[in-house]
Amino acid sequence: MKHIFLTVFFVFCSVQASAVEFFKDGKPAPFEKGALIERWSTAGGYSVYTGGDQWRVLNVTNQMAGAINNADEINRGTVVLVNVDSNNQEQAVQVLTTNLSSASIDQYVTGNPCSGTYIVAVNKARGRDDNCMTINVRSVQGRPRDLTVFEIRIINFQSGGRAYVMFFHILANALNFADTSPADWTPAGLEASAERKALITRMHTWAESLQDAANKAIAYSKPQDVFDDIPSYKSLAAKP
Repeated sequence: MKHIFLTVFFVFCSVQASAVEFFKDGKPAPFEKGALIERWSTAGGYSVYTGGDQWRVLNVTNQMAGAINNADEINRGTVVLVNVDSNNQEQAVQVLTTNLSSASIDQYVTGNPCSGTYIVAVNKARGRDDNCMTINVRSVQGRPRDLTVFEIRIINFQSGGRAYVMFFHILANALNFADTSPADWTPAGLEASAERKALITRMHTWAESLQDAANKAIAYSKPQDVFDDIPSYKSLAAKP
């Protein structure tokens, strides 16, 4: 999946919040760009994390996941949400992908999503079930200067072609670390700053809670309360 973080301004009209299912008959349901979503919104019937924040819809798409040999193709849906500040400037983007169709119970996605180098990587895979959470930092082009972005990936694949994949892109300035670069978040950079190290510790705890909730959300029963106790990403912010 492509890394995304949109660094432009959106002017949102007063669009009424609504609890919606983002997909109908395996395709994106009609939506209004910039509309607020409510706590009980779903994607393919799966619960959507809000953390008490006002997330707005940017895009809703679906795509067929390819199959190998005799495996079934899986229809997956992706929802892109954005959270903005009082000036309509983006603070965080959430990208959620879930399966919209199912396959044989013996069909799994095989991979190693925790491979690579990350600030944090938590691999809770069991048997053929993928369950990975990673945290990294990168820089994106912005004006008048580049922006530092935290990237959190939560990847969960289970039997029957089920998928629950969350990507978060959170601006460092949303957590009161605007004057940092990716070099400040290397192991050496973290050792040089107790505040930065403490943020990564808080983020690790928060993201692992999301990882555990996603592992529940992907169940065939599609429980709707798994994210209720997980706070906003804004709770990670350092005190100004």
